Amino acid sequence: MPGNTRRMQKKSLTIAQREATCRPNGGICIYHVSSMLRSVLGEERSGDKERRKPKFNKRCLIYHKDNKQCIHENLRLHFCYVSNINSWWMQPDLVLFTGDLGNENVELVRSIADLRFPKAVILGNHDAWTTTKFSVMYGVHNMAGSANKIYGAAVGAPEDHCLVLLAHNGPTGLGSNIFDICGRDWVSGGGDHGDPDLARAISQLKETRKLPVPLVVFGHMHKELAHGNGLRKMVVVGDDNTIYLNGANVPRVKRLYSKQGTSSISSLPLSTPNSEGSLRAFTLVEIVNGQLEKIAETWVSVTEDKATIEEEHILFSCGPSVSELSL
Repeated sequence: MPGNTRRMQKKSLTIAQREATCRPNGGICIYHVSSMLRSVLGEERSGDKERRKPKFNKRCLIYHKDNKQCIHENLRLHFCYVSNINSWWMQPDLVLFTGDLGNENVELVRSIADLRFPKAVILGNHDAWTTTKFSVMYGVHNMAGSANKIYGAAVGAPEDHCLVLLAHNGPTGLGSNIFDICGRDWVSGGGDHGDPDLARAISQLKETRKLPVPLVVFGHMHKELAHGNGLRKMVVVGDDNTIYLNGANVPRVKRLYSKQGTSSISSLPLSTPNSEGSLRAFTLVEIVNGQLEKIAETWVSVTEDKATIEEEHILFSCGPSVSELSL
């Protein structure tokens, strides 16, 4: 049921990480991040290293800190896009970075590589404007060669695993209006800006190997359209039930600040004086027994050592959501 929006009661949650295995040829992992180093990593405070990894029941993914009880015990797979990757209020099973980490910001990429949780990263156009060519790094010279690379990586996934495709940009065929998930919004008349190599690889996987693709994750195309034309469609359910998810919610970090006794939300830089913390966007995905159950855009306020859920916008749901469970 796309489009359901919920204002959540403020509660502090901790998501305990279940043991999971990432495989080179079929690992599932998500993130779309800001291009600002501090926006992505935040500033580590003294003592964070000692308190950042609470020990909880590893079969449980949502843990209420106040009453020390697990909310539910069924095995779920959680992964997300998130801007503040140092915050331990939430620990997903897998994290996917969809690229555009910075404008060829090598130090930022190194920092992400050092993060100690299951993750997968794909680079975007901002990560290699001039210094790298696909033909040199990967031997890719055309769209057909690129499609074969994608197909070859995905086809190695074990049959009993849930296959999620990670890309920087989405595939062609999902619409050509400016508000479509990969629609051109910067030119008059719109157009389909999806990648034909990804579309071809997905088609090959489904036709030749009968391999289901429940989720395709990407970024690149910003949610807020150019020239003030509104918002982009961020989730599409295909005819064969493949779900396409765009996580490029930009900016992902908004500064909370006070001015003359009032509180406001702004997209000002993180160094703004009188700051009272930040509001950060997460895109959370739940997969249960290989079936995608929920996609939610979640806004979290981060002030000092406290992270609080402020809003949850349900983008897709086919079952009871975590927010509907009694805490």
